[in-house]
Amino acid sequence: MAPYITADLAKTSLERIEEKRASGGNNLYLNPGDISEKEGARVTPVGGDSVTGYHVWVSKKKLVFSEEPTREDIAQRADDSGVGPVTGKEKIAQFFGLFVWNYGTESVQYFEFGQASLVQPFLELMADEEIGSSPEDYDWKLSVNRGGDFPRYNIQAVPGWRRKPEFQAKIQDAWDTVAAKGGANGPNCQVVLMGGDVWSGTVKACGF
Repeated sequence: MAPYITADLAKTSLERIEEKRASGGNNLYLNPGDISEKEGARVTPVGGDSVTGYHVWVSKKKLVFSEEPTREDIAQRADDSGVGPVTGKEKIAQFFGLFVWNYGTESVQYFEFGQASLVQPFLELMADEEIGSSPEDYDWKLSVNRGGDFPRYNIQAVPGWRRKPEFQAKIQDAWDTVAAKGGANGPNCQVVLMGGDVWSGTVKACGF
């Protein structure tokens, strides 16, 4: 009996997955799953805006809260959103989101993450007096190890390449273009709390 797939096919498929991760996936968004295990990612904050809130998944639908919800809050929001059933054991995860310049894709992206192995080092960096007072002076080297049952991420702050004139101009031009396309309302990270579009700064009639 032949194997389900050949070793060569498995290797090729894995290489394609890594290429997709290295490319940044959707060019507008950087998700933790897009980070290449081999190459990692190098980004730097732009725009001076960030957001934090809480994610709760109910029946494969993500519910977003601006403050840590109670079990009653989750049940009410799920009912209002028409999703369920609610088990009472749903995981509540704090997330952070901000705009970054990705050196690998050479583009501005919205980076949102709630994995504990990213949140903890991120908070430690922002708690540092020097880094927290001027995060845009630093680059963040993102890495991931997918060798275990769950991916393990990390963030390291290093002196920013954007201090070099060639990167400084390129990053500023890219952000200016994003800001111009966003119009009067955007870009704006805060609107994710209301189910909005961070690039245009627009929100839905309600956040459900």
